[in-house]
Amino acid sequence: ESARRLALLGSAGSATPQLPSPELVRWRHLEGEDQEGALRHNLIARMLHANARVEPIVYEAYALATTICRYHSRGEVQRRRLKDILADFHGPALFMWGELDATASPEDTHYLASTGPNRYVKVIRGVGHWIQAEAPDEINAELLRWFSGEAIGTAA
Repeated sequence: ESARRLALLGSAGSATPQLPSPELVRWRHLEGEDQEGALRHNLIARMLHANARVEPIVYEAYALATTICRYHSRGEVQRRRLKDILADFHGPALFMWGELDATASPEDTHYLASTGPNRYVKVIRGVGHWIQAEAPDEINAELLRWFSGEAIGTAA
């Protein structure tokens, strides 16, 4: 059985040109507090809006994803564009994106949504790439509405 509805959070950054953001800090050669400081800098620079408060669980998720599995998805993203991966899916798809996302532009999100039928875009105001970390209550409410069958966002 295949999926009937999709919701992609912050997905526009997959294999699209990135917007200018602060320089990332190389962290692999660092240890302890220095490594944690570098990872926190990178988390805020690329994943969150600059003024976001970093909850401990958000930092832990980022640190684990970065240090353990960072390069595992990179090859797939470089081989296949998200629009191509989604080409055979014709059910409703929601693209939720943070207006302050450093990894993609509004045009990228609207472009992805325009590449197939039943595509919707929902922009979450005031947040960066990790919308679920910066606006968890709003994102959870939107996902509950979406997966209960409501159309949310703007049709592409």
